[in-house]
Amino acid sequence: MQDVRNEREYREWVEAKVTHSQSILVEELLKRGILSIEDVINIYDEEEEEYREVFEWWIVDSWLLDALEREGKPVLRSKYGAWWGRTTTGQNRRHDDVLQRIYRRELKEGRRRESREE
Repeated sequence: MQDVRNEREYREWVEAKVTHSQSILVEELLKRGILSIEDVINIYDEEEEEYREVFEWWIVDSWLLDALEREGKPVLRSKYGAWWGRTTTGQNRRHDDVLQRIYRRELKEGRRRESREE
């Protein structure tokens, strides 16, 4: 992020959109067969011809879930909830390239809308 204000706004955006880790819950639902890995959208990497390894499952809002799906990231929707399957770990989620890309795109779209409304 470019400056402190933008960094703070971005951090708040991530905190609002990516709310809770539920890795233990989702892994247990998968282990018990309540959910299936086949239910995960974008779990298979066509380029690499293998399944992506999901390290963390996060509750995200529905708008972000759709954006992550469009970005080709693993997402899981069921009657029990909806989660983003994070394929990285070891750093704060706000450092994920995909979230930064989506945020920048949303920021640009917001600016375009504002300029059209003026």
